Amino acid sequence: MLILRSMKTLPPVLVRLARFFSVLGHPLLLGSLVAVFLSLQAFGVRQALIAAGIVIGIITLPVTLWNLRKTRKGEYSNFDVSVRTQRTSFYVFLIGAFALATAILVLTHQPRALTLGVGFALGMMVVCFAVNAFLVKTSLHSATAFFLSFTVMYYRVDLGVGMLVFSAVVGISRLLLGRHTLREICSGMVIGVATGIGLLCALPARGQIL
Repeated sequence: MLILRSMKTLPPVLVRLARFFSVLGHPLLLGSLVAVFLSLQAFGVRQALIAAGIVIGIITLPVTLWNLRKTRKGEYSNFDVSVRTQRTSFYVFLIGAFALATAILVLTHQPRALTLGVGFALGMMVVCFAVNAFLVKTSLHSATAFFLSFTVMYYRVDLGVGMLVFSAVVGISRLLLGRHTLREICSGMVIGVATGIGLLCALPARGQIL
């Protein structure tokens, strides 16, 4: 109901723009795109495909199928799992996927920076889960976008700054669509920025994949 009331008061062109940036900034899509970009920045094509394949194959695809299944069964109100009380099982599955990906990266001796990046993302999801359980429904769009901005900044400062601006636009789009309140978007931003800065401080010398 919140999204319907919000969209009725917006000009159609603004609704379309908000939907566009919301979809482009979806954590699963944006995370996959950034994983491919960063892999290609650090590796040859073959190794880049392996690195990005771990992220997409173990996190993106399973979580996408999970959400689609739950949505079709009516257990989730929508693919984004917008209802706070429905997010418990979603976070459990998401955290499990990140934990598995991190373990595989460690066991297969992937570059330390890549393992750190996925490991920090795992930690971020745990924090979002805790915040969702005790305080507020955190915007994963905002948290993920701001976090990824710092991973991009590791290689390209200009693109990283551009990503920060994009992250703010994504947050605004979620607000305009009524998916989140300002408090929820700000909580995601704070968590994403804090995790991103922590990752930059922990990363090894440049030239390795996140």
